[in-house]
Amino acid sequence: MKILLFTLSLTISTFLAFAQCVPDTSFALLGVGVYPLPDSTCTDAGISCDDCTVSVFTPIEQGIPYAYTMTAVVPDSVTVSTAPIPLTYIDVTGVTGLPAGISYTCNPPDCRFYANTIGCVLISGTTMDPVGSYSISVSASLVNSSGTLPITFPNTIIEALNGCYIFNVREPVSIIENVSSDIIATPNPVNNTANIEFSSNTSGNAILKVYTINGALVLTSVNEIKAGNNSISLDVNKLDNGVYYYNVETNDTKFINKMLVSK
Repeated sequence: MKILLFTLSLTISTFLAFAQCVPDTSFALLGVGVYPLPDSTCTDAGISCDDCTVSVFTPIEQGIPYAYTMTAVVPDSVTVSTAPIPLTYIDVTGVTGLPAGISYTCNPPDCRFYANTIGCVLISGTTMDPVGSYSISVSASLVNSSGTLPITFPNTIIEALNGCYIFNVREPVSIIENVSSDIIATPNPVNNTANIEFSSNTSGNAILKVYTINGALVLTSVNEIKAGNNSISLDVNKLDNGVYYYNVETNDTKFINKMLVSK
């Protein structure tokens, strides 16, 4: 059994390492930028990114294969400080600060993003680095007919890229052992859309994850919540019939329960 589990984990990790991301074209409606945009909560409060724990990404769980897609909506010019710079393409040349075992690949594969296109970067892999917050920085080159301008981001000279990119590493969440009556899905069984209802002591972001009965992650979303009673809409149309565990995590609480999808 241990050999089987090791082989399965190695296969998943290998797949993630060579998988190609698909950009989310809906971000084009929001304008140019690298999505999710950096979070400026820490920098606005005078806290350095190295000391920041605020993350726009789903957490990385130790020993569990991870994948997250960042979408780049590339403009035809970039304003650096107050000067607009015409853009032919952007070369992404590196990502520093990622936990060991986590790396990146691009679509397009050469990490060259031409003006007026949409591309993506897949952050993926498996880490056993210590629990904590990891501030990352992306190195790139802005290229046009006049030459090349090296940049790193997030930074303060390009407004859309101001803030911090933080990845939080945590211990794996036990799915089966922590089922809670403090969160419910209605209706249950569900055949279309369920409302995930729970109460939170604080406002902020809540991460909703859905797992199969065997613990495979099949859905993730980040939702804004308020202090008090909350309801998150969950579309199950892409899920097969069966029993699933749903897990909601807020800044200070975890809720886990199960539901039956029956269509």
